[in-house]
Amino acid sequence: MKKKKRFRYILLVLGIFYVAYTFVNQQVIINRKKAEIEEYTAEYKKIEEDNLLIKDQIQFAETDEFKAKAARERIGLILPGETVYIFNEK
Repeated sequence: MKKKKRFRYILLVLGIFYVAYTFVNQQVIINRKKAEIEEYTAEYKKIEEDNLLIKDQIQFAETDEFKAKAARERIGLILPGETVYIFNEK
């Protein structure tokens, strides 16, 4: 009879340790996943901000003001009536 009680006690203790180990292991996994979610959320917000900036740049690039500025800077476009001064950089 004593052997049966001892065996049951050992099984109970092993069961408790197994449940405790499983619980702790699951908490560690949950904490890691929460950290990953926070990291991905921050990355998502950064990408959203970048997208908004790019959309604003695209909208500005479609304006006549941008086109005129780009034409002046890139190909040296001069509007009628403007006076151009060229400086010698020596």
